[in-house]
Amino acid sequence: MRRFTRKPRREALKIRRQLVQQNPDTCLPYVAQTLGNLGILDATQNRMEEARAHYREAISIYKEFSKRDPSRYTVDIATIESALAKLEQKTTNK
Repeated sequence: MRRFTRKPRREALKIRRQLVQQNPDTCLPYVAQTLGNLGILDATQNRMEEARAHYREAISIYKEFSKRDPSRYTVDIATIESALAKLEQKTTNK
């Protein structure tokens, strides 16, 4: 099984956050996408608090963008909310 590392994803998040300063409308959805990916990685590595924080921030960003374009971001919100619900279920059942 391929082992994914956090470092390249953290670096991508850092770069994307910097790019948001120049063009938030274009770059913020990519920040949310990266946060969602980090959340998935964190959850698989049992970093539950980090995963939860990444998922929540991604959802928050997507919800803001869905106010302008619901058809584009609703699926992203649903996907990450589902992942967050699974995470909560997993941590509750421990």
